[in-house]
Amino acid sequence: MEGTSGQWYCLVNDKEHGPIEQDVLLGWIRQGVVGPDSLVWRAGMEQWQPAGVALQQELAAGVGAQPWSGPKAPLVPAPSPGGTGGKNSIGTLYSRAMKALAGNWGRLVVAAILYAVATQIVGLICQPWRETSQTRIGTWFSAAAISLLVTGPILLGITTFCLSLARGVRPSFSLLLTGFRLPLLSIGTELLRTLFVMLWMLLLIVPGIMATFSYALTFYLIADNPSLTPLAAIRSSKQMMRGHRWKLFLIYLPWWVLTMALPVIMNNVLHVRSYPLQLVMGLLSTLLWSFVGVVESVFYDDLKPAAVAAVPVIAQP
Repeated sequence: MEGTSGQWYCLVNDKEHGPIEQDVLLGWIRQGVVGPDSLVWRAGMEQWQPAGVALQQELAAGVGAQPWSGPKAPLVPAPSPGGTGGKNSIGTLYSRAMKALAGNWGRLVVAAILYAVATQIVGLICQPWRETSQTRIGTWFSAAAISLLVTGPILLGITTFCLSLARGVRPSFSLLLTGFRLPLLSIGTELLRTLFVMLWMLLLIVPGIMATFSYALTFYLIADNPSLTPLAAIRSSKQMMRGHRWKLFLIYLPWWVLTMALPVIMNNVLHVRSYPLQLVMGLLSTLLWSFVGVVESVFYDDLKPAAVAAVPVIAQP
């Protein structure tokens, strides 16, 4: 099969797509549809090459270059298995999450405990600042700044870990530190995402909640493609979540109810105020939400094929 020197062919989920213009291919790389390890080909090349290798010169020359220096290897040590464009039921997503966690529940428990400890440390660090925030507005901003500096890296780390579990990988706990290895990307993403949600909150509470769900996949997209800028990841998340926010809300709903009901039952019904028991319940709550993170990861992978569903499949060049 012949093609012009400016037109590319690429393999996505073992299917070939093309011919496409170079700008389109670079756009797919930025969106995470084509990864740096995805094979690409165009006329004049002797064989298929990884996109990160074949497009290295173009990116270095500034063609479609990003501030984050072009394609980088995904943070997750496993490719997306593909999905249905969001057609799977919530029950199916839970079932796939349970299946993916077979043999990995222990790692999820340890990751949940480490995540809980990290968030508690952040809370303790910020507490002295918050206690004086009623009288000094500057201390409130200081506490918020400290929280943002740490929250972004923590979220990118736990997202990468959960996404690896969802894809059947036995991940290293070092993945939890992923966000701290990319501080500018993780902090910038959380800062921009929080700013957008707050701006929507200024209108009404409902638009703010809708924005929160629209941006829910931001860190998953970065985990698959750290070449994305924060703004590009937020925009891609918004596009992927269009028409699917309600499903993610229903995934969250039972766990919201459970985690809010347990403290009420313990304190007001059972009158149990034992600190050790409250600590256990807190860890249990963190574990439940870590499991929801794996379900959310399965949900994310189930949405991905919709990005290339309209591209025709062609024969090998």
